[in-house]
Amino acid sequence: RGIVCTTDPDIPNNIIDEITINHGYNPKHRVYTVGRLDKESSGLILLTSDGRLPNSILRSEHAHTKVYRVRVDHQLEERDLDKLRRGVMIMTMSAQDRKRGKALRARTKPCDVEYEHVYVERY
Repeated sequence: RGIVCTTDPDIPNNIIDEITINHGYNPKHRVYTVGRLDKESSGLILLTSDGRLPNSILRSEHAHTKVYRVRVDHQLEERDLDKLRRGVMIMTMSAQDRKRGKALRARTKPCDVEYEHVYVERY
């Protein structure tokens, strides 16, 4: 958490700084991320020195299915799931707009949602 999944050296707390400064890894070749995680999420992120790999996996024309497993801290209502199914508005920054501080609003694509309710009692 707290690491930005970008290789842009101008962005603080970027993933390359994380692996080089905090973990002592010094790659011989340029490193690319395969996908990304939001700054406040956690999970597995793949790194590669083959710049073709992220494009071959992530470009929309290749139509690969992406599966996300998400844990939330409250019970979801059917209307919450319907919003996800239809697509939700998000705020994001393109690389060129980041320097100008201009945020973009975009709607995510509709998706399939399966809800698996698991109750965990905490003490």
